[in-house]
Amino acid sequence: SDLYLGPVFDAKEMEKEKFVSMALSFIGCAEINFGDQFVEDGFDCSGFVRFLLKKAGYTNHIPRYANEIFDSFGTSVHEPCREMGDLIFFSYKKGFPNHVGVLVSKDDYIHLPSRHGVKVVCVDSIRWKIIQPQVGVPQIYSSNPIGFKRITVKNGRYQQIFLK
Repeated sequence: SDLYLGPVFDAKEMEKEKFVSMALSFIGCAEINFGDQFVEDGFDCSGFVRFLLKKAGYTNHIPRYANEIFDSFGTSVHEPCREMGDLIFFSYKKGFPNHVGVLVSKDDYIHLPSRHGVKVVCVDSIRWKIIQPQVGVPQIYSSNPIGFKRITVKNGRYQQIFLK
């Protein structure tokens, strides 16, 4: 079968609009060639974010799982300051971040909710959905989304914004 590899972008010129355009080009795709790794059943949400960042020329380490990305990647952004290109995080019944997407506007995000295809969703469709507590798991989040992060690269001691 033919694999959709998406458009090719020059990382030196990566702007938020180009990054989002690249992400949107994968709507509906589940089978994507990830460098030398073919993922026949598609990606999970964090795999899709990693794929987009690598395609955009991001060369620093990108954590594998949504909770690791939330904990150690990028810079936290307050919700009113969120922008296109920022990462958006959710928690579903587990007491930690376990889903991630990319904002394509202040109100919409693109994500891979399952291994069956990339979708765009309105943030308001999930806003304030109560996170159900689980027995024996401390609850630290009460509603979604649980946070936003700006993609950064390390520049000496400091973080520098990746998407302009």
